[in-house]
Amino acid sequence: MVGSMMRTKKMSREDWKSLVDSKIWEWKTPAAHH
Repeated sequence: MVGSMMRTKKMSREDWKSLVDSKIWEWKTPAAHH
């Protein structure tokens, strides 16, 4: 999933920020990873 997203370089900074924020949130809260 992340690989396919990386291939699409048309993503805006807002998209990248939300993606990175969500990933960081997953790393910081493994319990929320259902």
